[in-house]
Amino acid sequence: MTVGKNVTLSVPSKQKQPGYSIGTFAEKEQQAFLAEYQAKYPAARPNAADMEGSRVEAFEAPAGYSDHRDHHLNFALAVRSRNPVVEDAVFGFRAAGPALLSNISYFEKRIVEWDPQSMTMKS
Repeated sequence: MTVGKNVTLSVPSKQKQPGYSIGTFAEKEQQAFLAEYQAKYPAARPNAADMEGSRVEAFEAPAGYSDHRDHHLNFALAVRSRNPVVEDAVFGFRAAGPALLSNISYFEKRIVEWDPQSMTMKS
């Protein structure tokens, strides 16, 4: 997924068989797994039909749409009507929190812990 002016979703072609990771099992179990796997997914010679391309979908906002304008309009309408905004300050803080904590951790070169109940950084 690429998010910019538009949102683009790239979907790779579907695999014909699942992968596996068996290196941590005993040799006997690995051999048993491989025998079952090869029986279920026999080796086949690749052909043109197997070479499906990936699918790309692009999602674009309607012409003239401005997320900046929409955001400020939502706030102004909430103030005028005295109704709560769609996403309040707590929502914004929870959304920005991981990025802020990542920066603190990176620049101070230490692990940062978060208490989600009190929404504070643990010392």
